[in-house]
Amino acid sequence: VPIFTYGTITGSNNNIMGNIQGAFDNVPTEAFTKYQSDLKTAGWTITVATQSTSGFEIDATKGARTLVAMFVSTQKTGLTGAVTYNGHGS
Repeated sequence: VPIFTYGTITGSNNNIMGNIQGAFDNVPTEAFTKYQSDLKTAGWTITVATQSTSGFEIDATKGARTLVAMFVSTQKTGLTGAVTYNGHGS
């Protein structure tokens, strides 16, 4: 899984319903295109990529593994949200 290097990490958890999650604040808007590129370079397939003024979401798969990067815009911390990785498949 490509490391999400955009913004400021604010927390992590390795047991969100069996998933691993990293939380971030102050994520720049360009993280939307840059992280998609990081994922594609690492062999991931982008299944959802949506962006609006309120934030963005990227869903990706690689074999049975899944990843969701979801961020919303806030006044205080800019784009804030999390990257959630499931290495177990469905």
